[in-house]
Amino acid sequence: MMATTFHAFTAHAAVEAPREACGLVLRIGDGECYWPCRNLSVSGDHFELHPEDLAEAEDYGEVIAVCHSHPGAPAEPSASDLAACAASGRAWYILGTDGLQRIELRPVPLECRVFHYGHRDCWSLVRDWFLDARGVRLLDYARTEKFWERGESPYTDNAEAWGFREVSRDTIEPGDVLLMRVKSRVPNHAAVYLGGEQILHHMWGQLSRREALHRYAHLVTHAWRLA
Repeated sequence: MMATTFHAFTAHAAVEAPREACGLVLRIGDGECYWPCRNLSVSGDHFELHPEDLAEAEDYGEVIAVCHSHPGAPAEPSASDLAACAASGRAWYILGTDGLQRIELRPVPLECRVFHYGHRDCWSLVRDWFLDARGVRLLDYARTEKFWERGESPYTDNAEAWGFREVSRDTIEPGDVLLMRVKSRVPNHAAVYLGGEQILHHMWGQLSRREALHRYAHLVTHAWRLA
């Protein structure tokens, strides 16, 4: 999720608390925006999108995700969240006390994905690989536009919160996450090491793919292992 979208979502959640806030992420051209919706639920701990708000959003842009908050609770999806996410056919973002969680239950191949920064990018691919291969849900984070040009380092800043510890690049194992600097002074790209000198990653503006590690080894700055 882009940082501007995230900030609009969190502001809406703060206004609606202690009720659950709900809204949508819309793709507008090459960007995205947050579309706040009314919650029709009479219960404070559930949400029901107003159909008029959904119809207006669909007229304005492409709906790519559903958002809702968990006031005073973690972002872990409930059983009803998972069922509704599957029925919706869209990605969901949940905002909780521990941060932002993204869930997507449609079978989306890990390879040959079209790049969309903040929604389907290198970190999204890492998260989806861990969910698919390890059954682990990693937290998401709000992406600012080209954060590396400002010297920001969200990967290294969030490593501990995401549950990773750094290991030697000489001892990497399948499932380790490799951080890279791609035309940048700070790590701005992440890949999953698959073993056999293969990585899975999603470069900016390209399709996600497997590639040989040796092509990118000179760019690797850190190796992470899930603690």
